[in-house]
Amino acid sequence: MAEILFDLATEILKSMGSLAAEERRSSSNLVRDWIKRLKKVFFEADDLLDDVATEVKHRKLFNKVDVIAKDKASLNLVERRQQPLLPEPYSVQLNLDRETYSFVPDGEVIGRSDDKNKIVNFLLDSKVEENVVVISNVGLGGLGKTTLAQCVFSDEIIKKNFDKALWVCVSDVFEVKMIAEKIAESGGGKKDNYPQLDAVQNELRKMLDGKKYFLVLDDVWNEDPLKWSRLKNMLISGAKGSKILLTTRSDVVVKVSGSVHKHKLGDLSEEEA
Repeated sequence: MAEILFDLATEILKSMGSLAAEERRSSSNLVRDWIKRLKKVFFEADDLLDDVATEVKHRKLFNKVDVIAKDKASLNLVERRQQPLLPEPYSVQLNLDRETYSFVPDGEVIGRSDDKNKIVNFLLDSKVEENVVVISNVGLGGLGKTTLAQCVFSDEIIKKNFDKALWVCVSDVFEVKMIAEKIAESGGGKKDNYPQLDAVQNELRKMLDGKKYFLVLDDVWNEDPLKWSRLKNMLISGAKGSKILLTTRSDVVVKVSGSVHKHKLGDLSEEEA
């Protein structure tokens, strides 16, 4: 039921084109209010996948989606396509202001100790040749990819084996300069809008040069190999053994990111759940 709801909310977002751009362009308070309600109901739908909500909540959320869909027509909102669509199901660019964080309370992760140990063991593997390697934690929405990454990030063994740990929520918008700025801020750099990409690259080089670092890129959707290459080239100054862990729903992301290891996250058994 929650999967169907998520698909329905996504279809509404697909017809909007660029949601953030529409919100900035519009001078209508009604349109702005509609967009805010759309964002809220989308996040509620996604949370249902993680929380396994009751049937009553499902029905209430369906009603909200239906009301918002009808309001869209009454406001005469039209579709704006700023670039050619990619083949389904990779054509949706949501551009929502969603963030995650690195901390997870003790006891939050249940039934994922085996998954955690496998990821931690690979992160500690010193046999890789490259200075910086990418590994992927991939699975359907609602399986707990972010929570598992939080658990790995907070592990004491990880803290002891890396000079620097960084966390960035990427989400659907993969702008290299913006992500680089977030990485710099996560590593203790100044919070700033760097005027040029070269400036933030210099900041990252100073921050990571010769250091063995662990970087989590959470909720990644980008399937453009050129963008991945540009970002990774800004991170290669780290010491040998540096690792990047990304979480994603897409096997295409795993491939274009050059991941040397893919950890496929499956459903919990009834006993674990």
